[in-house]
Amino acid sequence: MNKNEIKSKYMIIEGIVSVIVNILLFAFKYAVGIFSGSLSIIADAWHSLSDCISSIIVIIGGIFSKKPADKEHPFGHGRIELITSFIVGIMLIFIGYTFFAEAIKNILNKQMATFNKISIIAMIMSILKRIFSSIFFLGLFAALIRKLLFIFAFQKI
Repeated sequence: MNKNEIKSKYMIIEGIVSVIVNILLFAFKYAVGIFSGSLSIIADAWHSLSDCISSIIVIIGGIFSKKPADKEHPFGHGRIELITSFIVGIMLIFIGYTFFAEAIKNILNKQMATFNKISIIAMIMSILKRIFSSIFFLGLFAALIRKLLFIFAFQKI
């Protein structure tokens, strides 16, 4: 297994785990946001969904980046990761702008949100998801680095 195949394998694993977790979190936070009337919780729900979409793009990038070199791409397809990162960045700019405009509208209309226990639980779950995701993905990243270092060590011999 070469370094692109290993890297794409880890990209796909990360993407699948992220998609599952973020879909569940989106559904819960969106329902809580609608129930409480909180734009910030609804925005955070959409952020979770955008993470899900970003992960799908990462999965696609992982699948295509492991393709071997061919006539049209003599150095392989690894650079597709840059294109997928650019797509994710544009998507996040659009989502950020949309919620910024909605927040300004709510401020100008003096619209209030109500917070209750379920709203607080939703935000705590979101924080815990970020913490556990960070731990999981750091472990995945460390495993990837170990494998790549192993490959590079034996390529020098």
